[in-house]
Amino acid sequence: MLDTAKVTGALTLIMRAWAKFGNPSSLGAITGIVAGMGTITPASRLVGSAGSLSIDVSLGVMCHYVMQAIK
Repeated sequence: MLDTAKVTGALTLIMRAWAKFGNPSSLGAITGIVAGMGTITPASRLVGSAGSLSIDVSLGVMCHYVMQAIK
């Protein structure tokens, strides 16, 4: 499940950056990987694969907006 979380978090942030700016960033991918692992670890006993995907997609969108607010 952690592999799914890492990939989903990274891909969500990459795709959001690509849609908004026209190019993906490696910082977004790394942030997505770390955030994906951090969010699914506490919930790993409670959710399945579909829950992991939905948590990490919503996390990726939130991380994108937070990174833009900080910049």
